[in-house]
Amino acid sequence: MHNVLGELRSALSAPNSSELVVEIISPLQPYDLAQLLLELEPKEQVQFIEVLPLDTAVEVLEYLEPDVQYRLLHHANEERAKELLEALPSDTTVDLLLAIHPNQARVLRGWLPEEYGRVIDNLMTFPENTAGSLATVDYVAARAGWTVEQTLAHIRKVGEDAEFISYVYVLNPRGQLVDVVSIKELILASPETKLSELVSKNPIFVRADSDQEEAARLLSQYDFLAIPVVDADNRMVGIISVDDLVDVIQDEATEDIQKLGGSEPLPEAYLKTPVGTIFRKRIWWLLLLFLAQGITGSIMQRYS
Repeated sequence: MHNVLGELRSALSAPNSSELVVEIISPLQPYDLAQLLLELEPKEQVQFIEVLPLDTAVEVLEYLEPDVQYRLLHHANEERAKELLEALPSDTTVDLLLAIHPNQARVLRGWLPEEYGRVIDNLMTFPENTAGSLATVDYVAARAGWTVEQTLAHIRKVGEDAEFISYVYVLNPRGQLVDVVSIKELILASPETKLSELVSKNPIFVRADSDQEEAARLLSQYDFLAIPVVDADNRMVGIISVDDLVDVIQDEATEDIQKLGGSEPLPEAYLKTPVGTIFRKRIWWLLLLFLAQGITGSIMQRYS
């Protein structure tokens, strides 16, 4: 990685930096590119995100913390920044806007097309740790009256903008969820078959106001790759993919382990938690253990 970093720095300073950068990064995965970006100087980071192909830049941004995402968008060319923000998955955009200062969020919100901005506003209303707060609107929807051939043509048209295309979500004219059809079902069905003939009318979903643990439980129970999120009127809010729930599952497991250890769970990763917070969370248990040790020692000394 060190050699790549040196090559990348040289490429960024060259006149035809875009072509050189693409050539250097071609063997690397988005996660590796994100780690590489963090090794660069701030100005180089901005230049790097500007010359990356749009799809690659978006994938790299998804691996960065919100404060880094904001800094890159804030200092990048405004047109490029708007492209990146609009291309980000909606759940990533929501997380970013909620994490930064309201004034900063207001500026970024103003960069979004009005209709899409209203969608983001709606997603931001769901309380933290609910299914709605994790939902993304980047999914493929279809109508029950469409044929398989029409649906596949629709997927080819809009699938590039969708975060997840393993399933097609069948909605009625009111935007309510009718059912979910997998890509496998579409491929195996006859082109003239209508979606209404494939659906079971009994979709598995999670309510937007449900705890995110419920979404994780359903995904695990039914072995889904994604689960639809609906509101109280059964209208489609978005989907949660298994990728989005991996962190949730890890956090819940960590919290359970901390509870088993007799300590209050930390609000974030141990190495990122301020020393003062760790002290407040741990001090009472440490004092209790110290007191218990003193009592135990006194009893043992008395009977020795």
